[in-house]
Amino acid sequence: MFQKKQKGQALILITLSIVGVVGLAALAIDGGNAFMVRRDAQGAADAAALAGALAKHRGETISTVAQARATSNGFTNNGTTNTVVVNNPPGNSCDGTPGPYFGDSEYVQVLITTTTETFFATIVGIAETESCVEAVARAKTGGTAAPFFGNAVVGLNPNGYGFDAWGNSDWIIEGGGVFTNDDAIKKNNKDNVTFVDGHCVTSVGVAQYFTDCTPSQNNSGMALAYPDDIYALLPPTPPCDGVAYRGGDGRLYEQVGYEGRGSIVDHFEDDYAPGLYCITNANGNMHGTTSGTGVTFYIMDPDFTLRFNGGGGFAVSAPTSGTYKGILMFSGITASPCTQDLEYRGNGTSDNVGTIFLPSACIDVRGNGSSSETNSQIIGYTVSSNGTGDVYINYNDDDNYQIYTPATIELTQ
Repeated sequence: MFQKKQKGQALILITLSIVGVVGLAALAIDGGNAFMVRRDAQGAADAAALAGALAKHRGETISTVAQARATSNGFTNNGTTNTVVVNNPPGNSCDGTPGPYFGDSEYVQVLITTTTETFFATIVGIAETESCVEAVARAKTGGTAAPFFGNAVVGLNPNGYGFDAWGNSDWIIEGGGVFTNDDAIKKNNKDNVTFVDGHCVTSVGVAQYFTDCTPSQNNSGMALAYPDDIYALLPPTPPCDGVAYRGGDGRLYEQVGYEGRGSIVDHFEDDYAPGLYCITNANGNMHGTTSGTGVTFYIMDPDFTLRFNGGGGFAVSAPTSGTYKGILMFSGITASPCTQDLEYRGNGTSDNVGTIFLPSACIDVRGNGSSSETNSQIIGYTVSSNGTGDVYINYNDDDNYQIYTPATIELTQ
């Protein structure tokens, strides 16, 4: 039995297929064009935000510089095909809500809104598409800041107790807190660590038995890679190519012509004129007086056991200007921590000013009989206490070591 042919069916199918193909082509062309415009706008916004951040550093008009950079990339803020908005501090984001940098004057925000005509979408009533992109750059101000988050006592040990106040000495800390690169502990059931002005312990690990304040614990994001992260924080290592000499007043002086380069001394106990001194023999018990104003000691020994004993045995203040401003004593990083050992004792009040930065040393700060007072920042691999007296630390970051951070610009969003 023969079937009657149905003429025209193929033509309908072909027609429908052509419509589909044209629709897909329209989507590809208009969508691709919109994507390219958005991509170009994002690149222009990034460049404009960075230019604005640089202008902020230079004291130039941020909006003028940023707009000029956007214009050079084809976005002229003509109000028709594009608008460019420059904000310092940042305002709302493209969606009309505040972003993470809203209101922060350290950041420059650029918003570029584009309007793009369509080629084929007009058939379905879409004559143009609109898109908004955002870029945020940070203009980080350079300057100086206290290292280790401005804490008065710092323990760099990444695998155990960086601060251990388990002995009978009482710590009275003012002007800063305690930072440990892992754990901190004080004596159980004894308030032997007192923070005078509301500071406390900040630890990468745990802080045990600190009940008189609320410690900040388990701060893994603050962890410092030891020793890699510490190298950049140390003061510059001096060449130590001078030799100290004794002046007519009985004090030690830097070698003439070698000022600031480090003049070698083979002992500690003495009276020092202002300068930088390189100690070649830091071992032993110091029962005499070490004194001086505007003095920095660089310990050259990779291994030493140094004990400052006696009333007023160590009463020195650091320089108030120059490369070693605020540094009272420092050393390099050794292959094995705690091959350097410092016992800093006080039988009587001594006023020491400046940072003690011994990143590989086990530092034992103790008071025996009376009191020990220091306007210092104490930084060691570990910092602990023993003895029976009080340990007073009154930290003032202006008198101690400051780290210089250069001004930078960075794209953050």
